[in-house]
Amino acid sequence: MQAMKGILQSIIIISILSCNETQINKKASDLQIRSLPEVIIDPRDTCINVLNECLHRDSCIYERFYDDTRLDVSFVRTGNFIFDDKLSGIIIYTPTDSTIAIEHFIKEDDAWQPIDKKTDIPATWLVFETDNQDYNFDGINDAYINVGVQMGGGLPFGYILTINEKGKFKFHPESLGVKNMDPDPKRKIIRANSTEFCKGERVICDEIYKWKKDSLTLIKRTFNCIE
Repeated sequence: MQAMKGILQSIIIISILSCNETQINKKASDLQIRSLPEVIIDPRDTCINVLNECLHRDSCIYERFYDDTRLDVSFVRTGNFIFDDKLSGIIIYTPTDSTIAIEHFIKEDDAWQPIDKKTDIPATWLVFETDNQDYNFDGINDAYINVGVQMGGGLPFGYILTINEKGKFKFHPESLGVKNMDPDPKRKIIRANSTEFCKGERVICDEIYKWKKDSLTLIKRTFNCIE
């Protein structure tokens, strides 16, 4: 009975640890990341280790959401998701309990060369999702970091970091105020939503933003509240 109890405890511990690692992107060419040594607790160290593991792969994605010692978030993506002719590596991690960092590397001479970084993105809840789309419609995919959800409305919000032809970031703090953003490349606008109260109930409004002087600017907002 004691031996059986020990086996069950081991199974439970292994199951909990397994849930800490999320692996996506099921292509055969992608790197299948296994559990990393538990001595690595710094999220940037984790990202750099994974980045190096990905050096000779076409693409890979790695996510780690938290460990047993503190809430930390580590994300790595490599591949031609920014430039068609260059292999990029993006790492995102939490250097402190109130900031998120992002770094961009490009593969040159069989090594990852650092291009740019932004290490002080403010966040109050260090759980995020990230996406790479062409948010400013210049033909180069950018980085979006979703850092939260508007309470009561379920509308995600976060930051856009546009990327230029040299791989450099431009941080757009105004993008934090744009909820549930969705780029429309045909019209070169960003569709979004916000919330208002109508007769004591929360109503979802439609918004449209455009880039003016390299800044996201609200140009239309629709709020229908029938009295």
